[in-house]
Amino acid sequence: MKRKLKYAALGLGLFSFFLVITFPFDRLVTPLNRLSSQVLSQATGHSFECRMGIPQISWTLSVRSSSLRCEAPRMPDIEFRNLELRLLPWKHRLSLRQGEDAQLSASVWMRPWSPPRRTRLELDRFQAETLLPLVFGAIRMTGTPVAFDLEMQGRITGLVDLPLRDFERANGEVQLRFEDMKIPRQALLDLIGLQDLSVDPAVIHARIDRGHVSIEEVRLQSETAAIELEGGWQLTENLEESTGNLLFRWRIQESDATRRSFLGPLLRQNFCQSVDPQGFCQIRFARLSDFGL
Repeated sequence: MKRKLKYAALGLGLFSFFLVITFPFDRLVTPLNRLSSQVLSQATGHSFECRMGIPQISWTLSVRSSSLRCEAPRMPDIEFRNLELRLLPWKHRLSLRQGEDAQLSASVWMRPWSPPRRTRLELDRFQAETLLPLVFGAIRMTGTPVAFDLEMQGRITGLVDLPLRDFERANGEVQLRFEDMKIPRQALLDLIGLQDLSVDPAVIHARIDRGHVSIEEVRLQSETAAIELEGGWQLTENLEESTGNLLFRWRIQESDATRRSFLGPLLRQNFCQSVDPQGFCQIRFARLSDFGL
């Protein structure tokens, strides 16, 4: 009986190997192009058309493609290479490269028949102008309203390791460093009365320890504007009930343009409870509803 089982397993393995090496992967190109175009268009709000290289399967049970290029009217082209997608029952993983040295790796952990429980994103000199539209689009797809898109240029390096449920007991970390970061003139800056911003330093670092978020360092600084965040936050299973003590500090160099702008005076009225000796406006947040001030 054992010998029969061994032969059956060997036959099944050889049959699977035969399917892998003879499967017409070129037939997957059209549906994968359609899926990539649909996902990217929904995430960014622009009509992207994507073209993928012929996929192949590797011995690690992952699907690989040499390239993916996506184009949309009045948008910069998005081009990736060396894509690898692995869909295991307990973990989904996507890795890709951009240009000569930029890399991205995204993983999602789950259990069968249950929602995802954790996600991890690792970045190495990845282009902000490619990543941020996807981030804002993903936020909108969750139903969270986002009033504006922030255009940003530069490179992002670091990791985002976050829980997707069981927030009260979860651990995690966000550690991002921005290189050559620039915020070009756009509608949001015009509303405040600011021109192009070159931001240095630009650092985001926070930890989650058993549901408690500790802000290690959040600092974005330019010649005419600066933002800092400090404090902590206690997560609950219902995130809307989470509470904490966050101190948001910001400073904008006043000028005739900021005083005449639409949002400049409103910022001081609504987001400046006090001014510290360094000239930073300060406001504290204790619950999520406070962010609607």
